Amino acid sequence: MLKNKHFIAVLLLSALMCGCSVENSGQNVSETSVLSESTSLQTVTSDETPAETTVQTVISDETPDETSVLTETASETDISAENSETASETTSETEPKPAEQLALEKKILEAAGLDAELIYPSFIGDFDGDGSDELFAVCRADDTFNDIFGSLWYASADKAMQIYPANEEWGGFRTAEVGGDTLILVERRFGTGSVTYCYRIESGSPVELDTFNVCSLTQTDGADLIGLKRTYDFCTDGTGSTLKPYWFYYRDGSFHEYSARSIAYENFIDGFNGSFAKYAYLQPYFDEIKAENGVITDIIVRDNGIVNINYKIIGDGKEFLAYRYFRTLSVKDGEVTDITPKINEGNYEVSVEGNLLDLIMY
Repeated sequence: MLKNKHFIAVLLLSALMCGCSVENSGQNVSETSVLSESTSLQTVTSDETPAETTVQTVISDETPDETSVLTETASETDISAENSETASETTSETEPKPAEQLALEKKILEAAGLDAELIYPSFIGDFDGDGSDELFAVCRADDTFNDIFGSLWYASADKAMQIYPANEEWGGFRTAEVGGDTLILVERRFGTGSVTYCYRIESGSPVELDTFNVCSLTQTDGADLIGLKRTYDFCTDGTGSTLKPYWFYYRDGSFHEYSARSIAYENFIDGFNGSFAKYAYLQPYFDEIKAENGVITDIIVRDNGIVNINYKIIGDGKEFLAYRYFRTLSVKDGEVTDITPKINEGNYEVSVEGNLLDLIMY
């Protein structure tokens, strides 16, 4: 307390000597606050995509945001648009932790040889229904970074083990109850996005599931899930980052992608004849794309009733460069619904697997 009084006295004396006033100081704080608010507003505005955009505007510096694309896709397909990285079971840094959680954290600290303050966040629960708790946690090597940056750990009553050794930036933990299993999901973040990591508990140990390197993997209905895939396919020259939702289901302890097949547009040029008669509902969408000067390339039909129409638009008269787009339809019980998100850049593949970007980045 005495030190504080001396410190305040020195500040006041300095202010008087410099001819400063408390009033002026307060004004500076106010201007800083206004500048901060203005900057924040500008940042939010710059991420917004206008309802009508030219190709030139779209291909500036904008990179689709995972949360915005997932939220928009969610609203179009009756998926919960709740932020997928928020989990109520994750204890905050200031919230008191129960004894069970602290005990499991201690097991990790002893195994890692680190200080207690370097575990955050940790996520506790009885994830396999055996009556005892398990814990997932990010263990930071030091406190240099303000973000959740560290290695991934697991602990139970009889073990503590590192399940992702490299120091990475992580999002919050979350769970999904799918097919009778409790799945634990977390985002590994990097410069251009994130990838979902998923685990389930089997025989007291965590088992990592293949998530096809998608991000924001989210349960939609029952055993169905949707995840966002980042690719560089907006421009035909192989540039332009895009995010597109892909569809999955959970069965027998793993994720599976819905099967799909590609149909070349040439099959529909002379009409919907023979075996293609069932696709006559596509004609109005073909007409809309052509009205935008779009050149349709192929149609991808998925076993869950999702239909993707791939097309491209030649930009600014440059025959050597085109920009790729898609339309997405949901066909269920004879009803066709256009669920194309506003950000519809890039072309779909038959499968989310086999993308060259996966070999480079993950």
